[in-house]
Amino acid sequence: MNEMARFTTAEAADFSRLGQETFAAIERMPCLTIAAVDGDCFGGALDLILSFDLRFATERSRFSHPGAKLGIVTGFGGTSRWRRIIDSRAARRLFLLNDVLSASDALSLGLIDAIGDPPAMPAVDLARVQMVKELIIHGERLSQRELVLLAEHLGAVYGQ
Repeated sequence: MNEMARFTTAEAADFSRLGQETFAAIERMPCLTIAAVDGDCFGGALDLILSFDLRFATERSRFSHPGAKLGIVTGFGGTSRWRRIIDSRAARRLFLLNDVLSASDALSLGLIDAIGDPPAMPAVDLARVQMVKELIIHGERLSQRELVLLAEHLGAVYGQ
């Protein structure tokens, strides 16, 4: 947040566009995508997990979108992606009331699909293998920029 507070208008627009493009690329992946959350999932991180097909979390995970409390609207598309995952009551709790949801609350609202410890690591490993296979077969559906963004994020996630 401190870094973003120093953005010029143009830098903020570029940063927002980068997030939107990255999350849209995840949504368009031809394979199953799985988000594994272990801890706090607030703001942009919540926007990110809304891009995935399935969302798993540990019991200690918490979910919130404090943008309204900070006087900002998400620039990464979370306020539009929620419609395919949660109902409007749950969205109001997240985006307007700024509630911090426990993993159990998030599960009951449909924000996440399961709770486990670790958060669905076998499924994540399987999804990674499936994603690589699908990228080999269907990678031409994604632009070069989308492929680079995904590779950079996968490298960060898997420590490469």
